[in-house]
Amino acid sequence: MRESTKFAVIAVIGLALGATACGDDAEQITKPELIEQADAICQEVQDELDPVFEALWAEYDDLDFDDPEGQDAAFVALAETLATAAPAMHDMADDLRDLGAPEGDEELIAELLDDLDAAVDEFVAQADAAVAGDPAARAYFDGEGGDAAMDLVNRRARDYGLQVCGTDD
Repeated sequence: MRESTKFAVIAVIGLALGATACGDDAEQITKPELIEQADAICQEVQDELDPVFEALWAEYDDLDFDDPEGQDAAFVALAETLATAAPAMHDMADDLRDLGAPEGDEELIAELLDDLDAAVDEFVAQADAAVAGDPAARAYFDGEGGDAAMDLVNRRARDYGLQVCGTDD
């Protein structure tokens, strides 16, 4: 598994942190308020998930990726980590949706969060398939397409103005 794959997975988390959709009709959130509140939510989830992924990367240091058993172990560890992280990322997306969206940005934010949820689900599905030995799923994590969806979500979050959400930190 390449280094960029590791960062793509972190990016999933980092962006799982970056957006919002429609809220109630009471008082609509402004863009600066959304950015501030969304980044706070994202930071909280990053703080929660950083140790989970740090443990995964530490485990990777002991694996021999040239050995098929090392590759198998890497995909099992990745799938287990994503199974742990995915619910937190989906909950974060729900929390971001609950913030609402600034007037005129409702569709953009809703699409961004939907794309985030889809990217997280894709990572989990691909990791599970990789554990089962699917060569296409294993290639997905070797930089042959696995980063594209999450990279796009992250870029869109940063373009919107989010500072924490959409980063790979």
